[in-house]
Amino acid sequence: MSNYMGCGVQIIDKDNLEKKLLELEKSGNYVAEEKLDGQWAEIWVQSGKVIKVLSRTGKPKPFEPLLNYKFPMVSGIFVGEIGYGSTNSKLRENIAVLYDWIKVVYNGRMIKASKFNNHTRRKILKQVLVDLKPGILIVERTRRGFLAFYNRVLLNKGEGLIIKKEFGSDTVYKKGTRSPNWIKVKKGVEVDMVVMSLNWRDPKGMSKITKNKGADKYIKDIVCGQYYNGVLRKETRVGSMTDYARAWFSMSPCIGKVITIRGFEQFPKTGAIRHCSLAIRDDGKFIREDLTPKDCVFGKIKII
Repeated sequence: MSNYMGCGVQIIDKDNLEKKLLELEKSGNYVAEEKLDGQWAEIWVQSGKVIKVLSRTGKPKPFEPLLNYKFPMVSGIFVGEIGYGSTNSKLRENIAVLYDWIKVVYNGRMIKASKFNNHTRRKILKQVLVDLKPGILIVERTRRGFLAFYNRVLLNKGEGLIIKKEFGSDTVYKKGTRSPNWIKVKKGVEVDMVVMSLNWRDPKGMSKITKNKGADKYIKDIVCGQYYNGVLRKETRVGSMTDYARAWFSMSPCIGKVITIRGFEQFPKTGAIRHCSLAIRDDGKFIREDLTPKDCVFGKIKII
């Protein structure tokens, strides 16, 4: 079982995203790959046969299409993602997308990824899987046009990019680490929703410091939703907000009002917002006075 190296940096300032991506691209030290939103998988292959598929925690993943897939006559451990719950078209239309390896038989001997930089690992991956059959892809990678690539990924309902340093000893695979040379650029969404109810904090179990601040009288989260097929349904709970916002919603009439929720994506079935937080308007207000509840219809989102 191997804990795959992950991203140690994330670009959050979307206002300067174009400038930052151009700087990384012009440096000549980085490549951009599509960020996948499937389930991470470690794929063990022996003489072209998949012998097991493991999760990040080392548990077997009984994914029959992958277990029955025939690789070229190679042996090794490959890393990629499969499309459970994914909105990514490539993961929905294929069995898996690969982007690295742990060990592989190359030129007649078993080699370890930890001995090679990012550029060489990618080169070996493409060489050993040159005869890969349809159904499994190697993740797309580019050295130029990072912003255009990012926009194209979002247009195809992708999640964003992973920008990786390509050369140097600091790009060598290190088990179980989050590399500062792997930079995540994720899409965000803003969704207008109706405040449907408030959940209040339970004073039991709170620290004295929290109680002395009066926070035991504040809400825990906001329950909100949108109209779906003409019916207002509960979709998500928002608990991430400033102390001022929490106090304001605790003391102000807000049921039936419209607020904006910010997150990484809206799930297509439930309408819930992934990693959501309360958005604050430019004028410092929380309520969208320019919208009515009927304006909050499932499917209306803004990509940020």
